[in-house]
Amino acid sequence: MAIYDINGDRLSSAYTVDGVALTAAYSMTGTQVFPDVPPAEANFVVMTHNVQNGFWNGLEQSLELQQYFISTYNPDVIGMQELGSSTDIPGYVSAAYVDYQNREIGPEAVVNRPGIISKIQFAEASSGVFTAQKGYENRGYNIIRVTANGKSVLIANTHLHPSDQATKIAQAQELFDIVKDEPYFIVLGDFNTVCMSTSHAEYIGIYKPFVDMGCHLANCSEEAGWHYTYFSATTPEESAKGPNDSIIVSPSIELVDVMFDTYKFQLATEQDKKIDHIPIIAYLTIN
Repeated sequence: MAIYDINGDRLSSAYTVDGVALTAAYSMTGTQVFPDVPPAEANFVVMTHNVQNGFWNGLEQSLELQQYFISTYNPDVIGMQELGSSTDIPGYVSAAYVDYQNREIGPEAVVNRPGIISKIQFAEASSGVFTAQKGYENRGYNIIRVTANGKSVLIANTHLHPSDQATKIAQAQELFDIVKDEPYFIVLGDFNTVCMSTSHAEYIGIYKPFVDMGCHLANCSEEAGWHYTYFSATTPEESAKGPNDSIIVSPSIELVDVMFDTYKFQLATEQDKKIDHIPIIAYLTIN
């Protein structure tokens, strides 16, 4: 598996597993993605993207930016977080998602709703609220089932508690229990993790149950490294806050390539606006 930035440069992880800082491998100048997109062996593409409270940020409201993500990566399924109270994609960016008419957004009890949109018809779809909660804002998840390359694939999308470690770990365990017995599954989400090593409590509580059963992680793992995806800044150096986002795939699915798309930094610099999260795109092989 190779990890790339938007210029096609291979990324070293933001940190080693021992927590030793390395040079950040981000660039703000290019729009050329890595060669041979998508990889020939990949037959399924997923993206996870925290869209900052219902696309409210000036950058997120850009139809051009959202169309760029779609035209560049052509994901089959997109997991979104922070759709606010919206029950659909906001009108000012909806034209970017005309091919994604299969949608599961909710649940209603969650203020910052997660949502899954797909080009592929759902065989089933539902949303739920975690049992473990703390504070003013409930957190939840979406579950869909699609057929990909002849296989029934369960796909979950979530946004875990932002700060309380025990609560987010309990929520991750609930999600693990939902998907663990599925032959083929994918978990997309903003896990709100601050872990930068395998010894951190959030890694042990959130990711290790998946790793122990043989899952592959697109971020926050010895396999792929730890890459910042949450910034709240105009440049990656200004305010790199954490490796919040990841994509988890079951042992039966091959994680071929991963993209951390940093094009938003270029736009942020040009427009003098802060970004929130960068998306992660995973190229998968489902056989």
